[in-house]
Amino acid sequence: MMKLNYLWIVYLFLLVLTPLVSAENFTDINYITSVDVTKGINITGEIGSTRVYNSGYWRIGEESGAPGILFTVNVSDVQGNVTNFHINARYEGGASHDVVLEIFDCETETWFELKTYGNDINFEYDTFDISFIDCVDEGNILFRFHHDATGITSHNFDIDYFVVESEYSETEDTSFSFFDIDLDDTFTIILLVIMILSGIVLSLTYSMFIGGVVLLLTSLFIIFGGYLVLGFILLLFGFLALFNDN
Repeated sequence: MMKLNYLWIVYLFLLVLTPLVSAENFTDINYITSVDVTKGINITGEIGSTRVYNSGYWRIGEESGAPGILFTVNVSDVQGNVTNFHINARYEGGASHDVVLEIFDCETETWFELKTYGNDINFEYDTFDISFIDCVDEGNILFRFHHDATGITSHNFDIDYFVVESEYSETEDTSFSFFDIDLDDTFTIILLVIMILSGIVLSLTYSMFIGGVVLLLTSLFIIFGGYLVLGFILLLFGFLALFNDN
């Protein structure tokens, strides 16, 4: 009997030690916050249009001289760990011209090349895994586009879609949501009183072990309902009953 009692004690103790918080994972969608243009002309469109796929695009034209295009894109307020970067863009340039897309690596403090755009009248949709790059600095990610050769003003670079995905988790105190116990409710009070008295009566008249189990289970309901002080008092008495069972 005592061996069985100790098994119950271990089992119920593990229940109490079960984490009272749960973690839920979320995928966050991060958009362009700002664009800093060093070289480029005839900028048209809205940055906000890059949040929606195939809904209009932001355009920048090449500027005379070298480099023809040079601008950085900042994505801020990034939470958690970055996963994927989605972009739909095109470069309308000459046959021997290109635009390089890079992301800043904060660990090496260098630019990491993601793609080189050649001349194409069609948009190119790409998804890049950037989870292995240490690219977040205080919630900010920096991208760079550049065309290092001499610019031709009839050449343009367009961005239709620009999104960075990140994953983060939030913990929630689930100990207050397992059971909806309202001590202002008469029926709830009556039910808890019956359970508590049953545990006490069973402990004193029949079996300390059974009474202790009833008190322990009642205490768990109360603790998970958010009434920690009352719950832990009953928990203590439940364990005392189990240990005093002969």
